[in-house]
Order: sequence, then structure tokens, then C-alpha cells
Amino acid sequence: MLATGLLLVGAAAACRGTDGDNADGPSCKLPAVPSALAGGDANALKVVEQGFSQVGPEPSDVSMGAVVENSGAQVAYRVRVAFQALDAHGGDAIAGGSRAFLVQEVPILRPGERAAVGTSVSARSEDPVGKPSVKAAKVSVAAAATGWLVPDDPEAPFADITTKVTAGQAARADDGSTKIDYQVTSGYCGELVSRGVSMAFRDANGAIVGGFLANNPTPTGCAVGTSTQQVPTVDKSVPEKADLDRTEVTQYCDLSKATAAPPGVAPSGTPVN
Repeated sequence: MLATGLLLVGAAAACRGTDGDNADGPSCKLPAVPSALAGGDANALKVVEQGFSQVGPEPSDVSMGAVVENSGAQVAYRVRVAFQALDAHGGDAIAGGSRAFLVQEVPILRPGERAAVGTSVSARSEDPVGKPSVKAAKVSVAAAATGWLVPDDPEAPFADITTKVTAGQAARADDGSTKIDYQVTSGYCGELVSRGVSMAFRDANGAIVGGFLANNPTPTGCAVGTSTQQVPTVDKSVPEKADLDRTEVTQYCDLSKATAAPPGVAPSGTPVN
């Protein structure tokens, strides 16, 4: 079946795509971000689904996915999504060098919209070196907006950006990677700023079993109209039980460029995309 990625505007992997079929019009006016963002209802952002899998061989990775929903009346701008994985004793199950990839940002989440989010990171190895990776026993996902925008400016409205995975194309490789082909359609009159692609993997019963973030922006991913995209994942990111036709993809498109520092430079809590 075809899977519909829930939104707009991930493991670094390059994305490629074809140009959209429309161009910016002379009267195009995109939504603007005010210098002072309004406050909103912090309880409006909800993590409505989540799941994870540990993917081998050793040293293993933890693949995590979730769906975030905006149940409020304002546009949630730059929603920071933070993943956490703990072992059976309550300790951190993620390797230190991978923790920067636990925080990502959904650029725009309109009222009533949902975003599929995901990441795949290295599990922490037990000491001494050479022992098997720590097993993740529990995963939590939190979401919080950095600001809120008014959704109802008729001259510069927020629009749909939808995705549709191409059924029957993706196959899981022996190393636990895949390539997801999909179409993305933007209802904006002008091209937004690409900030990567996130996805959640589901099993044959529809349960989320993992996810991935491709945080290298594809140049045409936020183009006007419809474009065809492909995003490869890295090894050990796709659980064996994932039904790849059910993958949900979110194209991350923003109103302006982000200023986040790269992993290893950014302070804790800074989104990797």
C-alpha cells in the first residue's frame, strides 16, 4: 500500500530528486516569521505514536520513530523533537558520539497536522571494549515548539506539503539500509528552505518499529509543485520487521535557514538539522 508522509516542513545520507513542476509566481508571498514569536499552548504538541528496534549485527544501532501532532489552534514553529533510549537499569543506552542525533527540528507544524519523525543511532557498548552493545529497554520522545505563528494570513497562507511513498520500490539490504522513493507536493507559491527528511518505519500490523533522519538537505525537496525524491538510509537503520511500503516520510521545509551548529560543535539540545 502507499504510505502518506504526514507533513511539511536526518545519520547523514545524501538525498536526490527532480525539480518541481512549477515556478515562483510574480505575486508570490510566503509566510513571514516575526521578530518576536507568540506564545502558545505547550500542551498542544503531542507524541501520539512511537516505537523502536535494536538493529544488528554488533555493535548494534537503536532505530526509533514517532508521530508528533499539533492539536492546537496556532502554527507550531520549529518543533524540537528529542529522543531518549534507556537500558533496563535506567542508564543511557546510546553511545556518546551519537547523542547529537537525538534532537531534530520539525520546521512547521500547522493546527491538526502530524509529522513522522525518526532517528537511528549507535547503541552504547558495555565496558570493557568488545562486549555486546547495551540493549535499549525503553524509549521516550518529547516535543516542544520554539515559537508559535498565526495561521490565518490570507495574503501569505501556510500550505500543505505532502509525501507519498512509491509502493514496491524499497527493499531492505543485508546491512540494514534501504532507499526510499517518494513524491513530495508543495502547495506553497515559492520554494522553502530544505532541512532534511525524516521517516518512521512500520511493521505489517502498522506499529512503529523504528525511524531515520536524513539531515542533508536535498535541493529540490521543498520546490513548488510535485517532485520525485529518493533518500538512502545508513546501515543498521531499518528493522527486519519493517514493511517499507508503510514508511511515513516528512519533508522538512522551513521559512528561513536554520542557524544550528554542526554535531560536535553545537551545545546539548541543539537540533542536528
